This record gives sequence, structure tokens and C-alpha cells, in this order.
Amino acid sequence: MKFFNSLHRSFSLLLLVLLTVLTTDALSQQKTDRTNSSADSSFTDATNFMFQGSIDQSILSFTYAANEFEKLENVKQTIACYLGIATCYTIKGDFKKSLEFNEKALSLHKIKIINDQEGLDLIMSNLALCKEAQRISNRPEKID
Repeated sequence: MKFFNSLHRSFSLLLLVLLTVLTTDALSQQKTDRTNSSADSSFTDATNFMFQGSIDQSILSFTYAANEFEKLENVKQTIACYLGIATCYTIKGDFKKSLEFNEKALSLHKIKIINDQEGLDLIMSNLALCKEAQRISNRPEKID
């Protein structure tokens, strides 16, 4: 039974991570005209690295892309990068860092974006998924 509880916890965490990735991807689709090929390429690379399991490389690429999008004042893409970084930290099990970047995305959205309930909902969903992953990972295993 201990094995099945562990397996269930792993599948639950995997599902949460997958939903978080889909949330990040949905927000990234809301591009504006303020972009450049280097930032876009880094964002794409970061996403690919994440799916390949190269989480540290993904964090580096998302961070580079976020800095480039910040320079361009492309707020939505910057937020998408922060959510990507948060997802990477969720995958690594570093929920403190994940929450930090989720909250950074939320703060930027509240300050810079007006009338975007869909974007706000995506960020809140990502934040909730991170908290749920943290809760699942801290759940003690049942011993039969």
C-alpha cells in the first residue's frame, strides 16, 4: 500500500505540473507587438528544456527571456516567463522559489495590466497549483 500511496502522490504532482505548464503556455499566447527574436527564441528554448527535463537550463532561458521582455516593456511575456520559472521550481520541489515567482507575476499583472481577467485567472490558477503541489508533497504517507 505504501508503494501505491507514493505512486498516487507522484502522479498527482505530475498532473499539477502539467496543468501549470499549460497555464504558462496559454498566457504566453497573449503576445503583444513588443518582442524580439532573441527573447522569443529563449522563451521557446526554455519551454523545450522544461519538457526535456533540463530544468536548470530552462530556468536560465526563462530568466534571460524575462530580462529581454522587461527591456521591451512587454509585460504579458515577462509574466509568462515568471510563470515558467515558477513551474520549473515547482518541478524541482522548491516551492518557496515557485511561490516567489508566482507572486512576482501576480504583482506585475496587478500593477501594469488593466481589464485582463483571463490573464489574472491564469496567474491565480498557477499559484493555486503550486500551493497544491506543495501540499501534496508534504502529505505524510499512510503506513499499513
